[in-house]
Amino acid sequence: MSTWINNFPQDANHLLLPGDMNTNKNDAGWKYFLKCKETHKLSDVWDKVHPDLPCNTWVDPANSLPQTRLDYPLTSGYLSNYIVSSTIEYAPTPDQNALVACLSINRSL
Repeated sequence: MSTWINNFPQDANHLLLPGDMNTNKNDAGWKYFLKCKETHKLSDVWDKVHPDLPCNTWVDPANSLPQTRLDYPLTSGYLSNYIVSSTIEYAPTPDQNALVACLSINRSL
């Protein structure tokens, strides 16, 4: 992710990175994900809106009990001030729900 971000010109204050990161706290790639968040000073939209609520966006179709999170919409610290809401919505896929992030941004940024 960091390699991709660094390939494009960016204003560090206006970065929005929605994505299915395909990693979680039990995955070997988790430390790289955290390092990228730290390096680019990114905030997790869900955690900003719901700091104490779990966010499970993936479920094993064979067993609905074990769930985890794979989706992490991220913003720069500046844009995190414009987050209005974040919800988990039904998605027509067998194993994932959508994590929706809503920001209220005007053109004068």
